[in-house]
Amino acid sequence: MNIESLCRSALQIIKDTWGIPKTGFIAGGSIANIAWELVSGKKAVVNDIDVFIFRNKIDKFSNVDRDSLYRYKVDDIKAYEDYTGINWSTYTKNFYSIASSEKDGIFNIIEYDSNIEDPKFIIDSFDINCTAVGYSIDEDKFYWTKEFENFLKTGELKIVNLTTPSHTAIRIIKKSDELGCELDEFEYKILSYVISNSYYFSDVSKRMFKERYYEIFEKYSDKLSNYFNIVRCLDDEMYIKTMFNSDDKLYKLIPVKYVKEEKVLFDVINMVDKGFEYWSDSDITSIQTCKNFLFYIRNVYENEEIKKIWKSYNFNTEDYIDCQPSKEDLDLLKRLVENTRAINSLNGYTLSEQLNIIKTLFNEFSDDPIIAISLLEKEGFKMPDIIDDSEKLLLELSVRKEIVNDTKGKVRKVLNLENKIKEI
Repeated sequence: MNIESLCRSALQIIKDTWGIPKTGFIAGGSIANIAWELVSGKKAVVNDIDVFIFRNKIDKFSNVDRDSLYRYKVDDIKAYEDYTGINWSTYTKNFYSIASSEKDGIFNIIEYDSNIEDPKFIIDSFDINCTAVGYSIDEDKFYWTKEFENFLKTGELKIVNLTTPSHTAIRIIKKSDELGCELDEFEYKILSYVISNSYYFSDVSKRMFKERYYEIFEKYSDKLSNYFNIVRCLDDEMYIKTMFNSDDKLYKLIPVKYVKEEKVLFDVINMVDKGFEYWSDSDITSIQTCKNFLFYIRNVYENEEIKKIWKSYNFNTEDYIDCQPSKEDLDLLKRLVENTRAINSLNGYTLSEQLNIIKTLFNEFSDDPIIAISLLEKEGFKMPDIIDDSEKLLLELSVRKEIVNDTKGKVRKVLNLENKIKEI
């Protein structure tokens, strides 16, 4: 399937029917719905055309910006070390904030600020796979995700972002109706869990919705009421009336079919045929963002072999596992992650690349393994293509201050020397 050609054809239909603005990024349902019509033969519904306009580049993300209509961020984790040992902190890697949204005929002109100018970040934030495509007018270039490509091939609707779970629960049934696409009940199992436990997920940005979504819920209540009750949020309405003089009516969804048992704080819902299993506290800590949770559910929890690798290092990309590691390799990686800051340098590499870097460094500096560990912990370390004698000396000199001693016993812990001595 030629996605580029398909999107060009969809764009031409938009141009012939409505024209397009001179600048901006057309993203979401307009191009996507027409592309689906070209693939499936099912008549496209185009309610409006969203055009995103990059306004300002900003450096800091704010959760309390009252002028923002919507905020989206992607968090990452970084290892740091203090007197208690190796710990992990979360930081905001990329974000955008919608500053305004104005209607101009069929076009929604949406201005946004962000710390990056890459328009693909916009479609990466969309919640359903069938919408994740866009066109940069300025670049004359299309962007789409792997999930959108899979949608065109299968016609199956999948959630790809859980940061607005109540809105998504309503939007996805509407998409199913308008596109004539299949919607597996498992998607509502996932949504029910996140809605029930949204306070555990740092990136859930909206828990309530206004009358527009209430009306859509009512339209599809014959199906949605099987999974959710809809209730008015009177206390919240009173608060925004007092604080902001707003008369908006607010609603929220209460799951009724798939409800979490309140056994212990971080229990995971037990879902019959495709049941989430109960995780330990350490597992839950690793998946407290919606992105990680969704990745785990889609790619990890049903596969025991992958789960072993995931527990050694909590990866969150499908292409991470590109080899069949031995137990010894996984144990080494696990000890390295638990006892050093090395993962800061290993992030972004596939499993085979990580293991190759680790083994190469420990082999080159086998006489003094703390050098290998110090290099992996060094801020901004990049593995050289070739390590000859000259490069080896430069690497050692670059961490000379860090290798005076190994008072915290990192070599012993990473190389598992205590157990090896016991075995002898």
